Amino acid sequence: MENTVFDFEGLASSPPTPTDSHPPPRPWLCLRLLGGCEFLTPEGPVRLETAKTAALLVYLVMRPGPHRRHTLMGLLWGDLPESKARRNLRRALWDLRRKLSCPQPPPFILATRQTVEFNRASDYWLDVEEFERLAGREQKESEALEQAVELYRGGFLEGFYVSDAPAFEEWMLMEKERLQTLMLLTLQRLVAWYTIKGEYEAGILHARRLLALDPWREETHRELMRLLAATGQRSAALAQYYQCRHMLHTAFGSPPDQQTELLYHRIIQECRGVMPTELLALSYPAEHTPQPPTPPPEWQGASLFALRSQLLTWLTTAAEWSWREYAHDDTLSFLSAALNLVQPDDFERRWTLLSTRERVHHFTADRAAQARDLDALEALAPHLKDASYLISLRVRQIQYACRIGEYTQALAWGKQALEQAGQLNAPNLLAHIHEVMGETYWNLGDYATARDHVEQALHHYLAEGNREGEVRARNGLGNIWRRLGQTEKAREEWERAMQLYRDQDNEWGVGMMLNNLGALAIDSEDYDTALDHHHQALAIRRRLGDRRGESSSLNNLAMTYYLMGDYEAAHKHVTAAIALAREIGERSWLVSFLETATRIELARRNYEGASRLCDEGLALSEEAGDRHNAAFYHHSAGEIALALGEAAKAATSFDRACLLRRQLNERVNLSASLAGRAMAHLALNDTAAALTDAREAVALLEQTGHAGEYAEQEVRRRVYLVERVCGDREGYLPPDDGLSPRPGGVVKASPQIQVSLS
Repeated sequence: MENTVFDFEGLASSPPTPTDSHPPPRPWLCLRLLGGCEFLTPEGPVRLETAKTAALLVYLVMRPGPHRRHTLMGLLWGDLPESKARRNLRRALWDLRRKLSCPQPPPFILATRQTVEFNRASDYWLDVEEFERLAGREQKESEALEQAVELYRGGFLEGFYVSDAPAFEEWMLMEKERLQTLMLLTLQRLVAWYTIKGEYEAGILHARRLLALDPWREETHRELMRLLAATGQRSAALAQYYQCRHMLHTAFGSPPDQQTELLYHRIIQECRGVMPTELLALSYPAEHTPQPPTPPPEWQGASLFALRSQLLTWLTTAAEWSWREYAHDDTLSFLSAALNLVQPDDFERRWTLLSTRERVHHFTADRAAQARDLDALEALAPHLKDASYLISLRVRQIQYACRIGEYTQALAWGKQALEQAGQLNAPNLLAHIHEVMGETYWNLGDYATARDHVEQALHHYLAEGNREGEVRARNGLGNIWRRLGQTEKAREEWERAMQLYRDQDNEWGVGMMLNNLGALAIDSEDYDTALDHHHQALAIRRRLGDRRGESSSLNNLAMTYYLMGDYEAAHKHVTAAIALAREIGERSWLVSFLETATRIELARRNYEGASRLCDEGLALSEEAGDRHNAAFYHHSAGEIALALGEAAKAATSFDRACLLRRQLNERVNLSASLAGRAMAHLALNDTAAALTDAREAVALLEQTGHAGEYAEQEVRRRVYLVERVCGDREGYLPPDDGLSPRPGGVVKASPQIQVSLS
């Protein structure tokens, strides 16, 4: 027969690939045994009388050559007397001849008084034969291996069962293991092929499929970590390490081996330098780009931030072009020589070359050289005569430290800068330091201290009549007030900022405030207003080329659609937001976007996808010291475990979420985690602990007026269920009281809508 994969009634995995213009005719009988048990003819699926008749056909087609009747009788009817077994075999052969009656000879079944065999010269196609041919050792083309992978829809005879036939079952299991091993080898070859060719995304796809079949293969976990890191998805690579570690601990009680640990630590070191260095290097030329005397209309009123965002896009494109055109080792050597020729006191020229040198280092992945550049900045700074400029450089270092999650270092530098600025008569500089310190504390979840710093910044800006600084500070205060649950104070600050931007004819700022006010509309469950605000903001940001802002608007639209129950629209928008965040290196915002995506996958009941997103988000949050988002991911892990019936695991995850949310004084979110932990305790039959958590959750809700109907109802519903089961309450919830469970059992407590801080 022809060794071709046929598209038989849309069920074959691949179209035929003939060498001439005339495709081969389709076979009359198609047998699909990978991922199930299907027999197909032009007349439709073949329905055989019994499962043992189907098993007989499978055995004959899989084992070429004649088989003695006594052997087949023992294989399928070994528990019956010989006479009855013989009658059953005859009946099965009669059913096969009748159902497989092909109009054109030769017949499919050849039988004599002593033997039975499947006719290999008949008009048939068997997916197992084609799979083995394509995945054979002599096959070296990746296209053929891809076709083999497509043919493998699942395990051999998956879901097929024959009772009272232990001999057949033993043979079936051996075949299943043999074919799965061949599939694993095929996937390994594809991963290696695509890695060598530099097609990392395809390698990632096949590595994930390989792990789905063999999750205990630690070598594959490492390969996937390398591929993810090679594509810039270093947080996903770290998440893969955590999955590997958890799997090994759960299954075998052992840690990852030394090679895996070394790879993990190497990726962590790269995470601390790759994208933040690029952003730091790009900030200098962006800030020193001269403004034309009469800017074109689309740039009128645009802030420096918008210009930097546009410039980032342009410079990224230019960098990609230069990567193909120039040898970077030569460029690096030239720049190093130029740097050494500059006079020691010519700081401005030296710094310009230093920034360019950092960009080259980013492409060559020379992390040690990057560190030396920062050391060079430290050494040069004391020689500056302008103390205010020295402090402004220190502020840049603080911002750089925040970018890579080094908040402790950022705070130490910030305190030094405040002390130095206090000795100067420079209120605007002092205000700017307070502003940056406020953002640092905000990232750490210390909102009260963040508010104090930003309020001091606002005080100095108002005293100096600095409108640009004032609008930034009001925006930051609005974000902090919202996080503290003071919605009206947040609205007041953002509406004032909106008016300031309108007075300046600053379209970028208007878009930012539309974005933030849309977040408040979501808090109030005014989703129509929220959609209107976020669509307007998205249009403005796309028009200005503000890709960072565009990603924020996409995420907020995703969250709005999620809360409206339109999960497909939500999935579409958050996927676009995550792709943008990865592309432009916004790791802190990526954490928030992954949070949104996790919520959406939970609502879609895609627990595997939610768990993968959760692991990546948690890895990013813990690496950056972001307790707020780390708490969310621990809470989500609890929700996933609860939905999967893993109560003990859920309780542990909720414990971690509760601990962090207590530290951050996030009362609404803490009430949600307590309610979740109460449900876990209930599933573990620990009614006393369940009641304690439930009562504290209600008490927290009563202490705050910021819960929001969607959060409060979920918490109260769970608390009610706990109290009722524990005997503290009688009766049932009225069906129309609005306390029905959310889709997928998801607690939608305090959704995080991305707002613009600066």
